[in-house]
Amino acid sequence: MRSRSTCSTRRPFHEGKPFDPFEMTRACVAFYESLLRLIHPEAVSHLCALAAAGVVGFIGNEIAAVIRLRAGSRLDSPSLVADGYHARTDGYVSLGVVASAALVALGAEVADPLIGLAIGRHPAHCVAVLADDQTRHTRSLSPPCARSFSQP
Repeated sequence: MRSRSTCSTRRPFHEGKPFDPFEMTRACVAFYESLLRLIHPEAVSHLCALAAAGVVGFIGNEIAAVIRLRAGSRLDSPSLVADGYHARTDGYVSLGVVASAALVALGAEVADPLIGLAIGRHPAHCVAVLADDQTRHTRSLSPPCARSFSQP
C-alpha cells in the first residue's frame, strides 16, 4: 500500500517527456527543405488537395488533442497532457499548410518556403527546451518528489 505524499505531482506539461531525436530530425529536414525552396523556387501544384489535407489534418489533430488533454487532466497524467499539446501543435502546423496553399494560390509563391521555415523552427525550439529541461533534471542530485511506501 502506498502512503500519500505531501509534495505535488503536478508538473509542467513537457516535464518527463523524453528528448525525441526523430522530432528534431523532422524539424531539421523541414527547415532544410524550406531553405532549398527559398533558394531554388519550385511551383506548387494541387493547391486544393493541399488545403483540404491541411483542414483534415487540423480537425483530426484537434479532436485528438481534446481527447488527450481531457483524459490527461482526469487521470493526472503529465505525459498524456503533453501528448495533447503536441497534437494541438500539429494541428497548428496543418493550418500553416492551409495558409501556405491559400497564399500561393493568391500569387505569393515565396509564402510556401517562408511558412515551411516557421513550421520547421517551432519543433526545433520545443525539442531544444525539452533537452535543456532534461539536462537540468539529470544534473539535479535531489529527486523531484520523495515518496514513501509501506508493506501491507
